[in-house]
Amino acid sequence: MPRPSQLLHPARLPAPTRAAATVLLLRDTPGGLEVLMTRRSSKASFVPGAYVFPGGGIDAADACCHALAQRRATQSAPALTQAIAAIRESFEELG
Repeated sequence: MPRPSQLLHPARLPAPTRAAATVLLLRDTPGGLEVLMTRRSSKASFVPGAYVFPGGGIDAADACCHALAQRRATQSAPALTQAIAAIRESFEELG
């Protein structure tokens, strides 16, 4: 571990975490599994041009959609909110 006196930049507090959801869309083909990824815009401010899985932050409105969704008997309310957010983000990013 480097000594604080040897760091190039002063130490900063880590950024606060945010709840987020990501979805992996898989398709079984004769050639094997295919995984859907999307490429970020070359003009994006964060990792432009990178290939990523669809997903993003969980909005408070995602929890308001529980009455419209079907869920497994064992699925908790937070897990359902995460699933709704992942689906919403996929539609937003992929159209």
